[in-house]
Amino acid sequence: MNEPTWLAQATVYIANNYMLVVRFADWSNPIKTGTLTGLLIVLCYFLWLKSLDARTAAGRTTWRAAVVLVGINVAMIALGSIQKWT
Repeated sequence: MNEPTWLAQATVYIANNYMLVVRFADWSNPIKTGTLTGLLIVLCYFLWLKSLDARTAAGRTTWRAAVVLVGINVAMIALGSIQKWT
């Protein structure tokens, strides 16, 4: 069958998250955007802790991939903020 590769899935995920962050981040209000960024950083930290508790290598890889994907969202917010506020 023609199942999507991991690269295609990751690309779709990143594109969807980009659209979500750009649409729902309140660029006119730095406090709201900072709060969103802070919550994503806390989520990233807890996902990393969850990865340390995983019993298998596959489990650790899965949780760490989630950390990377949340980190991409934080980076998109930061880059969008720099672009809007400078």
